[in-house]
Amino acid sequence: MLKSTSKARNHKWYGISIRKKIIISIYVIIAVMSIFNVFTMIKSRQYNNEYNKTVSEIATFNTLSEEVKNEIDTTMENIVDGRIKFQDGKQYKTIKETKEIINSLKNHKLTNEKKMNIEVALRTLDTTNAAINRISLQIKQNSKVSDNQEVLKDIRVSTQLFQDTMRDIVSYDLNTYEEFKNEMWDSFYNWFYVCVFCLLVMIFFSMLSIWIISGSISGPIGKLCKTTKEIANGNFDIHIDTSKNDEIDVLGKSINSMAVNLKSLLEKSVKEQEGIKKSELKVLQAQINPHFLYNTLDTILWTAEAKNTKRVIEIVKALSSFFRISLSKGKEWITIKDEIDHVKSYLTIQKIRYRDILNYNIDINDKILKYKILKLFLQPLVENALYHGIKNKRFGGYINIIGYKKDVNIVCFEITDNGIGITEEKLDSLKEELENTNFYKDEENETKGFGLINIQKRIQLYYGKEYGISIFSNYKVGTKVVLSIPVEEEPKVV
Repeated sequence: MLKSTSKARNHKWYGISIRKKIIISIYVIIAVMSIFNVFTMIKSRQYNNEYNKTVSEIATFNTLSEEVKNEIDTTMENIVDGRIKFQDGKQYKTIKETKEIINSLKNHKLTNEKKMNIEVALRTLDTTNAAINRISLQIKQNSKVSDNQEVLKDIRVSTQLFQDTMRDIVSYDLNTYEEFKNEMWDSFYNWFYVCVFCLLVMIFFSMLSIWIISGSISGPIGKLCKTTKEIANGNFDIHIDTSKNDEIDVLGKSINSMAVNLKSLLEKSVKEQEGIKKSELKVLQAQINPHFLYNTLDTILWTAEAKNTKRVIEIVKALSSFFRISLSKGKEWITIKDEIDHVKSYLTIQKIRYRDILNYNIDINDKILKYKILKLFLQPLVENALYHGIKNKRFGGYINIIGYKKDVNIVCFEITDNGIGITEEKLDSLKEELENTNFYKDEENETKGFGLINIQKRIQLYYGKEYGISIFSNYKVGTKVVLSIPVEEEPKVV
């Protein structure tokens, strides 16, 4: 049960984000430091209040010890000598204010000895006040000056006693202050050692927190670095443990997902490249078709035997241009002008062979001739129109080729023939094949031969699924194939 609780706590801690871990650690450190500082401030304030109170009392008692005697004695001497009137003197006010000051100090924490001295001081003030009252009475009764001077002696004795008592209190406070100072310094040193200890504890806790947090960050990051190096070296089967639930864990899950996606994309890319190479190989194999070459050479032979030199030159030029553009020095991209010249060379040769059943027309917008496209797109479509359409009709064959710009960067080619056409059942099957072209499947039995399906593969591998071939046909009427591809003057892929 204890182990389960410990695991649950660890799981809860691991589930906290790194940001929250750092914030919690900082808050704990701030809380400890705040408590320490608040306690220090309170303690310092207590010492300061005690110090100020003691100093204030010493100053007050010291002032009273001197001023009260001098003021009362001087005032009463002036009254007795007749220099001032009794009612003009401040003797009563001085006594009253002094008693108020002493009574206010009685509320402080006092020792028994100090309390006794204060009581003595108050009684001497009462005695002094009584003596002043006697002088007041004697003055009203017009007593002798000598009688008043006798009472004045009593007042001097009382004020002297008051002064001595105040000095005793000051002396006592000074001794108490010295003891308090020593006690304060002892407490200060003790508190200093406590502060140093607390500071060391806080430093240790801070270092421990930093070590734990940095370890919880640097450890997983090190694993992430190692994993990403493995992925960079091509190891996509590596997996990061994502048992926690913080930011690094989320990053680890993303890297795991990325590795899986990279592996899938790499496998897909390899298969696509294989499909592209197979398609290109099929195109070249089709262009170097031995039957086409034999038939063309045979046509050259019987034309030469007929001593039709111009026709022989025409065929040889067309055949030379046909293979020159087919090979294109290994280039994959050629201009639309070269692609059209390639089709013209092919049709020139075939028209000489099938002059009785073949006519054609090529109408290409001059503005699109400068654009570059993948080579050998149009000739296979024209070949399909000839061999699967017009040859089966056997008379009056006609192929019409037009090219135009459909959109800002989309070019369309339409190859229309008046051949035998395609039955509805075969047309549906062919359309389904074109719409669901499998890039990785090597089709052995294509509905209309190599041309359409292979071109569809090449277009969608290079340009995307939104481009390609559309086919329309009526049986015994004819067929139209529409090819749409994006174009640019300088292609991104070379």
